[in-house]
Amino acid sequence: MIASALIASLLVTAAPTDIDDPCLPLVAAHKKDDAAICYRERARMSADADAMLARELADLVGTLELREPDKLSSANANVSLGKIELAATSTLAGAYAGVVAVSSVVAATSSSGQGAANGALLLSPVIGGAIGIAAGAGSVVLWREMTEGDANLMRAFIVLGAFNASVFPFNLDVITNTGSFNSGSQASLTFVGMGANILVATAAGAVVAVFTDLDEGVGSVALSTGLWTGVTSLFVANMFNTFKGNEDAGVVLATAAANAGFVAGILLPSVLPMTRAETWAIDVGGGIGLLAGGSLAVFSRAPNPVIGWGTIATGTAAGLVGGFFAARLVPPFLESLPSIVAVRPIVFPDPDDVTRVAVGGALRAVF
Repeated sequence: MIASALIASLLVTAAPTDIDDPCLPLVAAHKKDDAAICYRERARMSADADAMLARELADLVGTLELREPDKLSSANANVSLGKIELAATSTLAGAYAGVVAVSSVVAATSSSGQGAANGALLLSPVIGGAIGIAAGAGSVVLWREMTEGDANLMRAFIVLGAFNASVFPFNLDVITNTGSFNSGSQASLTFVGMGANILVATAAGAVVAVFTDLDEGVGSVALSTGLWTGVTSLFVANMFNTFKGNEDAGVVLATAAANAGFVAGILLPSVLPMTRAETWAIDVGGGIGLLAGGSLAVFSRAPNPVIGWGTIATGTAAGLVGGFFAARLVPPFLESLPSIVAVRPIVFPDPDDVTRVAVGGALRAVF
């Protein structure tokens, strides 16, 4: 396109009376050889001035490197924000998985503190990140039918896997009551379990993305519902002192609730479709509601856990609902407001309409 514009400008500048150029469509269609032949034929049949210009244009077209239009369109079609986010997320997950994998080997061999082990730990996120970005970018390039919904869903599953991997040691400790971070084979198995969480969630995301055709916002909805289901479950449990004396057990509840909420979030858009922007508004509303409920509980000196944690849970729930309705109702409301007042300048009249000099401003009301 740049070459076409350049050639067109040359024609207009050098031969303003001869703008109709039958060779330009060939350049625009990326047919370099045909365009060069066209200009040479034109040089043979034109007058001296036009022949010189046509020969120069033929030489210029012959030196251009023009890509085929279908290749350009297919390359551009394969680049989108969701796919870039997928590649970035897979890079971070790969770096995390690399640290976990090397840590499992270090724990199994009891080589913690040795120079080689420390070097491997420092290098592990680099190697893991390289593998992650290769996997993420490779999936985008090889799977050309990947939609925004597929990319966002796979990204969401990777994030879920990273969360499950992070809380896996605490859950294992609560369930087995054996101290999962002890050195030796037990710690090694713990790290293996963490890595398995990432791999299983990533594979599950790929399978769901391949065999379903979900909307763009489904992945974000799943992450939002998983996040706030896990958080509010802790608030409700603390209302009744469910984990008093065994606070670590709350991690098990939060993990189970977050995963259940994630699955529910995948199914929810089939009943209540939501966009990514709406999920962001919900998250912001939930954060504001949590802070407002926590502030109210603290400053009112809640007399018991039911009122204290209940106020925080209620504030969070109200913020989530408020964020959803704000995202749905505020933009249409603002767009429906009439233009009641407008500001316009006061200008001197100019019979010739050459210049307009403003001498002030005025408010114009529409009724």
